[in-house]
Amino acid sequence: MGLNLRKALSLSVMLPLQILLVAIDLTITIVTFGWIKALIRLLSPEPKRSLPVGDDESHRRHSKFIDELAEKPPDGSSTLYEVTDRAFNKYPTSKCMGVREYIGQKSAKVKEFGDVSWRSYADVQKTAAQFGAALRGAGLVAAPPSTDLKQLKTPCAVAIFENTCPEWMISALGCYSQSVITTTVYATLGMGAVTEAVNDCIISLIVCNKRHVEKVAAECKKMPTLKTIVYTSDMIAKGETVSLPSAPAGVTIISFEDFSRTGMLKSINPHLLLLKLRLLLCTLLVQQESQKVLLPLMLML
Repeated sequence: MGLNLRKALSLSVMLPLQILLVAIDLTITIVTFGWIKALIRLLSPEPKRSLPVGDDESHRRHSKFIDELAEKPPDGSSTLYEVTDRAFNKYPTSKCMGVREYIGQKSAKVKEFGDVSWRSYADVQKTAAQFGAALRGAGLVAAPPSTDLKQLKTPCAVAIFENTCPEWMISALGCYSQSVITTTVYATLGMGAVTEAVNDCIISLIVCNKRHVEKVAAECKKMPTLKTIVYTSDMIAKGETVSLPSAPAGVTIISFEDFSRTGMLKSINPHLLLLKLRLLLCTLLVQQESQKVLLPLMLML
């Protein structure tokens, strides 16, 4: 009985104080017109990121560009390097690239994966910059101010013969940082497509999976311009052994990680180079006989 009495007395003391605090808060909200913001939020419709084009719900555009397409990114960036550099500097600690650990084949048709590991924007920026500097150290040069689909004259393109993975995109970002063209060959295509792309674009460096190094090295005699094979370990389980062949004469075989580390010793300023050239680098899918190969194209701004 005494405990209940104490609780009742405590409530009788606290209740007036609570009412007073609520009254003060309400008065401040009214005097400072804070209620107007709350009312606007209540009555305003939820903003939409995209709107349908015409009556087709499956065809959508950004709500700010429903009448016409954007010609440049809203932030004023004019090159792929500037677009990515802005993201790197704005979200350095945020998650940028995530990949699930490949454990191995659970069965003939089922792959087993583990936890997801993440690279931050700052991590990706650092590795991409190192990869770009390493390209210059390996003899790659900036692409000319203009070009077409005719054969290139200088080693200014890198071939990427790999499945979609972090190293694929980081390689491309490194190329953008040095105005080097990316020539991508679908990993599902055979070595004939690789040989054709390397020879057409005077490619001296190729990025490929470790499982494909032996095939690429075996074809080096047909690709006289190829001097460096950079391999990734995508979809190779820890502890799994993938043998590497002996490097052909005049050709270097090196892992993606080791190659990127060589860029740490270079002092290349990618931003100044891009400001000078003002190039937007991209890839163009073209049909070549029975094969689809991505050949380089540069768009002048």
